Amino acid sequence: MRRKIYFGVLLLLFLTVAVLVWVWGTLSASLPILDGHLAAAGLERPVEVERDSLGIPTLRGKNRKDIAYATGFVHAQDRFFQMDTLRRRAAGELSELFGSATLPADREARVHRFLARADGEFNTLHKDEKELLQAYADGANSGLRQLKAKPFEYYLLGVEPRKWAPQDCILVIYAMALDLQEKPGHVQLALDALKRVLPQKAFEFFAPRFSSWDAPLDGSESSSPAPFPNEKEFDLRTAENKLPERPSQDLRAPKTNSLGRDLFEPGSAIGSNCWVVGAPRTQSGLPILANDPHLVLRVPNIWYRIAYSWQSAASEPANYVCGVSVPGTPPVVIGSNGHVVWGLTFPYIDADDVVLIETKGDDSNLYRSPQGWTPFENCSESIKIRGREPEIFKFQTTVWGPIIGRTPDGTLQALHQIIDQTGTINLNRLQLETARKAEEALAIAKISGIPNLNFLVADNSGKIGWTIMGPIPRRIGFDGRLPVSWSDGSCRWDGWYASDEYPECCGSNLDFIWNANNRMVGGAEFAQLGDGGYDRGARARQIRDDLRQLQSATPKDMLDIQLDDRAVFLERWHHQLLSMLSNPGALSNSERVEFQRRLGDWSGRADVGSIAYRLVREYRDEVARRVFDPISEAVKNIYPGFSYDYLKFEDPLWSMIESQQVNLLNRRYENWNALFLSAVDAVIQKIKAQKGGYSRYTVGERNATRIQHPMGAAIAQLNPWLNMTVDQLPGDRFDMPRIQAPSFGSSMRMAVSPGQEKEGYLIMAGGESGNPLSPHYRDCHKAWVTNTRTPFLPGVATHKLLLQPLDAFR
Repeated sequence: MRRKIYFGVLLLLFLTVAVLVWVWGTLSASLPILDGHLAAAGLERPVEVERDSLGIPTLRGKNRKDIAYATGFVHAQDRFFQMDTLRRRAAGELSELFGSATLPADREARVHRFLARADGEFNTLHKDEKELLQAYADGANSGLRQLKAKPFEYYLLGVEPRKWAPQDCILVIYAMALDLQEKPGHVQLALDALKRVLPQKAFEFFAPRFSSWDAPLDGSESSSPAPFPNEKEFDLRTAENKLPERPSQDLRAPKTNSLGRDLFEPGSAIGSNCWVVGAPRTQSGLPILANDPHLVLRVPNIWYRIAYSWQSAASEPANYVCGVSVPGTPPVVIGSNGHVVWGLTFPYIDADDVVLIETKGDDSNLYRSPQGWTPFENCSESIKIRGREPEIFKFQTTVWGPIIGRTPDGTLQALHQIIDQTGTINLNRLQLETARKAEEALAIAKISGIPNLNFLVADNSGKIGWTIMGPIPRRIGFDGRLPVSWSDGSCRWDGWYASDEYPECCGSNLDFIWNANNRMVGGAEFAQLGDGGYDRGARARQIRDDLRQLQSATPKDMLDIQLDDRAVFLERWHHQLLSMLSNPGALSNSERVEFQRRLGDWSGRADVGSIAYRLVREYRDEVARRVFDPISEAVKNIYPGFSYDYLKFEDPLWSMIESQQVNLLNRRYENWNALFLSAVDAVIQKIKAQKGGYSRYTVGERNATRIQHPMGAAIAQLNPWLNMTVDQLPGDRFDMPRIQAPSFGSSMRMAVSPGQEKEGYLIMAGGESGNPLSPHYRDCHKAWVTNTRTPFLPGVATHKLLLQPLDAFR
């Protein structure tokens, strides 16, 4: 018996070792080829692929098409599974790999029918653009074939990787635009519902167009806030008796919205910081551009570091570009070409409109359009789902876009978006690689396709500039703030603004340009861009004020601003809370006394160990919830997805806190002080419910990172192997330069001067490789956690691979 047990243990041990050896061997086989010579079908001339100690490739070729080939090759060798998931995101095919968990995302994508659109957009590209995308696809397929084993994710999922097509590059562009747009139509739907609930004076007060925190580039500070509605105009203590009731369920519109995304949760506030310091304010005498895009943090990182060079003509110096790319597309997205450096942020311009649909009284299958009565298009999409039968996803669409809901009086609502318009995809941004002046780069940005972005630039002559990248719709007959009918054609989009109509600034005498997803302009230019949910401006104001302190700026100063976690926005809330707790009777129990004592560690920063910062932040959230509850609950009866995320509520909130108008007090509370104390008690209850109490109620605990690989998130046993380490980090989700949350934050930080790239830095979470056995899977991550500046340029080559045309081997 003992012998059987002994042999059983040995057999189990042997099988375990065999499995580990197989796993190790498979992963090793799927590592990229780093050295030697390789035949590359489809390549015209040889391309050198050098890699440095971080695995960052530098490509050297004779023409741009071969560079695109080599870019596809290294992308696929390091990140093919990520490329695959990006194209599937736009195509609505994630559920084929991951099952029901990704069905909402697939439904959202299918409404846009990007697969067909990608084919159409590819066919309209210029011949040289088609050839470049084909070269990229050929390189990607070569890179995949040259792996001795398919990427490990396909073994776990039990599927084979699919070849890359040039149209897939367009799908990746759609995927990026899709993930950046967050909650399309939300601002208009929220404002429309709010306007239906509130009298006009109250609507103007609770939904201001601007914020007192605004820090626009043109100096158009916020005008005077709307006055308080008086008791006759609006009394919250009696208004609740007249609130609208929830309408019956609309059976024609999906239960969330027709885009599949659950709009009932707060947005993730995709954003970024980017600024340029003009030459007069830098130590080197050259401008410095700094950029830190705030995105969902995943493994691998959305960015892939790369550098490449090629010659346009034998008599000219080689073109050189360095920066970050997105696997699945050929260009450097953010970077420098030695003459010009550029950075990006999401602009929150008004890129969509909710259109009111007029249906025919005796035939609800027809709606009115400028062409007359038009039938709805009934669409049906089959979505493959891993582990179960396909889902037939049905939705209705119009000439303007898909049906997303219904107003209380039964009027259908459709969504019209830039992302769905023909001709909004192009490869014009590739021209940035050879731009020599800031003005040239700004002109290129204006004729580039989606996604819309703020475009900031600096050149080596000292000029800096800003404009909007991508198409801006020309609205006719309405301002885009609220839904309107387009049925008779008097309200519509009339194409796009011409390049010379875009807002911009450019010059060598400018000290600074800054953006943190805030409003950049006022007046006619603001009306032109619209408001798609700009950030309230506190982050941008803090960055602007930091920049104004600089006299002789260096790249290190840029990192200091990127890491600025001072609680400027919450300072007045901290003072208000302390003042309120000093009122007689406020500290009526020991729990409030302890709460007040814990506020004593206030440092004015969102640092890792701060308890006080978190208490103040959550106190503000609880106060806001209590102040706005009567209104938001009424509005949700009309638009269940309502939230104040993208509405500028801080000014009306703070005005009410200061004035304590009785007619604006939630009737659940006897007075304003009772509301404030209720907010304190709610925070105390959260602390009591958390293991460890106050000792674990810190900023660091709240920000403990959760940066996961898709497979590591799905399979707990793979977590330590695939996911990044858990680190407690300073910062906050909103209202300061250092944006941080567990799975959201700065995807990379960079600062560089054009022509002085050797002095710049680029810090990226994670690493270059998507293979956990690679030394470059996580070797950049420690520098990101500790804010150690890693060089902007790739280092000395440690590996060299030569890709050669097939002819060279014959």
